[in-house]
Amino acid sequence: ALFLESIAEDPNFSSSYSSLAQLDNVEHIVNPGVWRDRAREERSLEMARRAVQLDPMDSRAQLCLGWSLAMVRQYDRAGTHMQLACELNSNDSWTLISAALFHSFCGSHAEAMRLASESLEMTFAPSRTHWGYQVTIAYLRGDDRAAITACDQAQDVIRTLRAWRAAALYNLGDREGARRAAGDYFSQVREAWRGATPPTESLMGKWLLHLYPISTLENWERLHQGVAGAGIPDAGLRHNGW
Repeated sequence: ALFLESIAEDPNFSSSYSSLAQLDNVEHIVNPGVWRDRAREERSLEMARRAVQLDPMDSRAQLCLGWSLAMVRQYDRAGTHMQLACELNSNDSWTLISAALFHSFCGSHAEAMRLASESLEMTFAPSRTHWGYQVTIAYLRGDDRAAITACDQAQDVIRTLRAWRAAALYNLGDREGARRAAGDYFSQVREAWRGATPPTESLMGKWLLHLYPISTLENWERLHQGVAGAGIPDAGLRHNGW
């Protein structure tokens, strides 16, 4: 409401549009039981494009447009805007870690690791959210131990991290630890569930696996197989099947 009010006050203020786009991009991630929605994705894209049109030199606007494009599966175009965001603000650790996560979702693990490492090096005291991003980046490139170490630093700041921990533990052969982490995931998500349908384990698994704009089947299957092995069901979901 505040961002809409600011647009009414000043229709040419770029940050109001990029902020609205960012809210649309994460609504389903921060609210368990809320699902990705095509109309919301298109609205986010419209807002992000407007933000860049108003201020193409704003790295945050470019970053938001990159994510909005990724959510509608326009990954190549998204990559261009991620690169622009990093070039415009190469000394901002948040820009770099966000771009690193995008590259991780796209299977560009060397680039994701490079940006993630640079981001970590320039941050005196990385936030727990920063470490949460490192969890995903490490897991998708196949480094399960690094993913668990990052989980310890993140301290469950993101509700889905217990599921990533469970998957990493399963891959490392710790079946009991993986089951415990999966149970913790169910408990945390159940408490915050916003869906109209009761949060069964099957639905909570489906919600997890539909969250991210993971472009490659290989990347998605690594997460899918890990969480399934840990005891988090998928409700029959398949890559890009939402």
